[in-house]
Amino acid sequence: MSLTKRSLPATLLGSFVLPILAFLASSGAQGRTPQSQQVANSHVHTTTPANMIDGSVHPEMIQDKDAYRLFLQAAALGPNPTTEEKNRQRAILAPAKLSEKELAYASKTLEEFKAEYEAAIQRWNTLAETANASDTLPDIKPFLLELDAIVQTARQKLEGVISPQSMARFHAYLQGEKSKMKVAKEGPQ
Repeated sequence: MSLTKRSLPATLLGSFVLPILAFLASSGAQGRTPQSQQVANSHVHTTTPANMIDGSVHPEMIQDKDAYRLFLQAAALGPNPTTEEKNRQRAILAPAKLSEKELAYASKTLEEFKAEYEAAIQRWNTLAETANASDTLPDIKPFLLELDAIVQTARQKLEGVISPQSMARFHAYLQGEKSKMKVAKEGPQ
């Protein structure tokens, strides 16, 4: 019986050491140098979570409202943009081939969009902080509907200030951009 008690720690130790030795041996057998191990270890997996739509795989599943939201957020500038920010916005809007007049109107519409969107987010953050302080969960649905309405209003304003041809080019470009987007799926997961 005392032999069993002494062999138990050795058995446990062996159960940990043997797999480690086997792993080390297999790594060495594959001929990996420290540099190639670094490259192998730096690989990042880019799997998409189950609650996300990857536009590179399924662009047709990304709704226009989500594509416009992402695009408007990228293109919108604040009240006093720098020259660099204005040039970035011009580059973002270039596929629509806007005239200078249309570009000025679009810039103003995007500025209004940004102000409204950020104000809605600030209201939500205040509501969420208050809810967290009282250990309750705020209802996010009205907030998401408000954001959708802000996007829709901006889209309608853009349609009112740029030509139908420019808007058609803009919309076609946005459809192509869906392949570069990832958005959360709507509804219960």
